[in-house]
Amino acid sequence: MDKQRFDSIVAAYGADPRRWPAVERDAALAFAAEAQPDLADARALDALLELAPAPQPASDVLATRVLHDAAGVSRWRFAPAMALAACMVAGVLVGYGAGARAPASDGVDWVLAAAFEGPDDNWIGDGS
Repeated sequence: MDKQRFDSIVAAYGADPRRWPAVERDAALAFAAEAQPDLADARALDALLELAPAPQPASDVLATRVLHDAAGVSRWRFAPAMALAACMVAGVLVGYGAGARAPASDGVDWVLAAAFEGPDDNWIGDGS
């Protein structure tokens, strides 16, 4: 048992040796007898925790409500997929509607021809 491990046991379980892990209790007690660590802070914290009221057990009504609500979660497991599908359908409808209402112009063909056709079909060049 070293000081670091002893300090971590006291920080986790308090100053009362009865709360320490049974596997390490004898080694921690031997270390405490030799090293005489200052356990005043841990004892003060233990005293404050003893003053706190004990937690009340959950009522049957609360347990039933929690179990009922947990069972209802399975109904919504497809909600993200349904939301994604709805967004995709809306996107297709908006895209189609915007394309159908776009003004047609003869100038569009000229712009496409100018962008994708050039005076030279071999514009990359063959090195000659």
